[in-house]
Amino acid sequence: MLRFNPWWENAGAIDNDPDIARFGSEPIKHFPVFETSSGVYVIRGPRQVGKTTLVKLKIKELLENGTSPQDIFFYSFELLHTPQDVYGVVLEYLETVASGKKRHLFLDETTTISDWARSIKLLVDRGDIKREDVVLVTGSSSLDLKKGAERLPGRGIEGNEFFYLPSSFRLYLKLKGIEVPSADPLGEKIFYETARKSRSKILLLNKEFASYLNHGGFLYSINHGKGELALEKYARWLEGDFIKWGKNPLIAKEIVQAVIRKACSQFSYHAIAKETSVSSHNTVIDYLGMVDEELFLRTVNKVTLPFKAERKKEKKAFFLDTLLVAVAERWAGQSLPMPCKTEQVVGSHLSRLGHVYFYDDGKKEIDYVLKIKNKVLGVEVKWSDNISRVDTYGVKRTDVPYILSKETLKTENGVPVIPVSLFLAMLEAKEIVKRDVLNL
Repeated sequence: MLRFNPWWENAGAIDNDPDIARFGSEPIKHFPVFETSSGVYVIRGPRQVGKTTLVKLKIKELLENGTSPQDIFFYSFELLHTPQDVYGVVLEYLETVASGKKRHLFLDETTTISDWARSIKLLVDRGDIKREDVVLVTGSSSLDLKKGAERLPGRGIEGNEFFYLPSSFRLYLKLKGIEVPSADPLGEKIFYETARKSRSKILLLNKEFASYLNHGGFLYSINHGKGELALEKYARWLEGDFIKWGKNPLIAKEIVQAVIRKACSQFSYHAIAKETSVSSHNTVIDYLGMVDEELFLRTVNKVTLPFKAERKKEKKAFFLDTLLVAVAERWAGQSLPMPCKTEQVVGSHLSRLGHVYFYDDGKKEIDYVLKIKNKVLGVEVKWSDNISRVDTYGVKRTDVPYILSKETLKTENGVPVIPVSLFLAMLEAKEIVKRDVLNL
């Protein structure tokens, strides 16, 4: 236990922590803002997004702000297997080290423990974990972490479940020292006028967007590139998670390959089943639900307007990040076309604002539709500069319409036409979002 918490003997030992040292050596660094007061918090996120580093930076921050080292506890549960292990480790700390004041417990990679929440629930119910304590639970595989969180009702977790996602394009620019004014997309007139004031940056933003499409938003790939070794490592992690949840990695790959072949077109579960070796569309539903929970590939439902979700109709899908697109492309042996990849990046960003849908009545389509604050936002990604009045007919059916172009900045039939790079640069798409926003 002391090996995980060397600051109990020497508060300065945190600076020698491998995660802290690695963070300090990176050319591009980011310490996301994540405030905690009391209660149980859960953070889920894809592997390598930086959850453990975030925890270590929080510990360093607490130590520097004068928190007693004995009131800070960290433990990685990667090698443990039962809820009894979790209970025993945490209870040992509370009974032998903690001072009795407000304690900060960081329980890392708890998704390796089936039914981990039973241990936390018992410790809370018995009063071992007090109301003023802070417990931060992290994990990469959201399936078990979600189930565990749902077993903690009324114990300070309500509203405290979050996803830690790869850097948005706006954050990517900030990390490289490029500032662009932001605006609320629900106010399209102000948003468009703000965009016009930044039109001189379009060429720079397009250049950086091309780089973002290549590297994605994971800090490791931003700093070191998206090499074959990194892709292979990530693919192996995913395959290991599939096996852990009792799924066949080969079937999972087949289904992802079929989705890649759709290249941003809508599909049915039956159509995907016909392109794979699975015998039932229910298997496709099951596997797509798993990769959704793994924060790998998100499935999008169709919507009718003015606004009604059609969950039994055709689907579309987007990958969370272009690094994950690259993993899927290796499995499929083919690449997504650039217009499709761009559309997927837009979908990933918009999903941080609310639940995303798509619209298609057989005549007109809208790539993404969201309902935020009783307003329906519609975004059509053209990835072209040949935007005409006809292109506006579909998206104008929403309250707040946008068309995203390559470089063109204008209004067409009253619809703001904004370059994709500029639109995303202005969009406040946070990297830590609440669970209910992502609808998981």
